[in-house]
Amino acid sequence: MAMCVGYFERTRAAANPESFAVSGYVSSKARWREFETCWSRALRRETLAAFKADDFSRAIGEFATGWDDERQRALIETLRRLTEQHVFHAFSCAVRLEDYDSVDAEYTFRETAAGPYGLCAALVMVNVRQWIAARHPDHLTLFVFEAGDIDPRELRRILEVEQAGQGEPAQMWPREWVDERGRHRYLRPLEACGLFEADRNGAIVNRLLERSLLDREAVDRDRLLRICDGLKIPHRCDTAAAAKRKTLEIRSRSPSE
Repeated sequence: MAMCVGYFERTRAAANPESFAVSGYVSSKARWREFETCWSRALRRETLAAFKADDFSRAIGEFATGWDDERQRALIETLRRLTEQHVFHAFSCAVRLEDYDSVDAEYTFRETAAGPYGLCAALVMVNVRQWIAARHPDHLTLFVFEAGDIDPRELRRILEVEQAGQGEPAQMWPREWVDERGRHRYLRPLEACGLFEADRNGAIVNRLLERSLLDREAVDRDRLLRICDGLKIPHRCDTAAAAKRKTLEIRSRSPSE
């Protein structure tokens, strides 16, 4: 049985800063191995150790000097083309932070369900599994998310309410690390996920959409409320009232001074 691997990271695209998104790609293990070789070779030609989307967008780090508009466009085009050649499909799930914050203000969503990263990551997993089941039914899928503000328990909660709890548990990895011999290691597929963030004018997303290589989901307030209902998330007013009652009960049982 073949294994697909999906690599995903949190993204805050400059074109849509009011939303939080998780974006990335799915491909076979063999294709990812070939991709890593080609990606690393392309970076070496530009004397780059790694592609860091945040540094690229802010013109800092390795992109601080010598990177005019023409050179930037050429690099992005090279990396985009390499990515498209090696992945099966791209996926993205986004939530408007205004909607998330408004629901979290009413319900204990963050504590009981998930933060924005865990929410979007779990829904991406649901979408990927459905896509793989339809097109590659004999494949299993392993998920790798960029380590950060995400808890595996959040994923399990959202997957449970979406009735998609079965499958390989997700893994959390850093984009780069230093191994026991002091060598810098880079997870190249996560660097490719950074293309979504570096896509200043939406050209990469539009290209993927034109080729039917991208599935996008937008989580609105109604979807968040359905998750609240499915997980029976308590209203914050109810939680506060329950806490107050518990405090009064404790006080009433305490001996009088």
